[in-house]
Amino acid sequence: MTIKDKLELFRSEMKNHNLAAYIIPTSDPHISEYTADCWKAIEWISGFTGEAATVVITETSANLWVDSRFFIQAEKQIAGTEFILHKLKMPGVKEFPDWIIENITSATMIGIDGYVFQVNSAKNLERLFKQKNILLTYEFDILGKIWTSRPEI
Repeated sequence: MTIKDKLELFRSEMKNHNLAAYIIPTSDPHISEYTADCWKAIEWISGFTGEAATVVITETSANLWVDSRFFIQAEKQIAGTEFILHKLKMPGVKEFPDWIIENITSATMIGIDGYVFQVNSAKNLERLFKQKNILLTYEFDILGKIWTSRPEI
């Protein structure tokens, strides 16, 4: 399955749940330093294999945020895909919460898998998004529905 195919399936599930965007971190339920293959969601959806990143998928864009350790690797691994690389800490590059606030309309819903987000991170996102009347929901594991060849836990 190509990255384009995966994004189409992903967006179809987003639409089924009325989600304007979905955030995928590089973490597992234990916030481990090294994650098992079954939790490598960013690698599966984007092709990026680095240890630290965040993906935000919307109806019209796929976005990957990485820090300077992964700029070259990310450029190579997402080349030829729809993914847009956001190089953290570079001039003019917004972090993903600010990008969402700027690019997503208010009175909408953003999804995350509550099992792989740190509680404090999710609470901070809720607080930031509330300013624009954006609701954060923890209930959707979209990857669990579409990643049919997902490795066992």
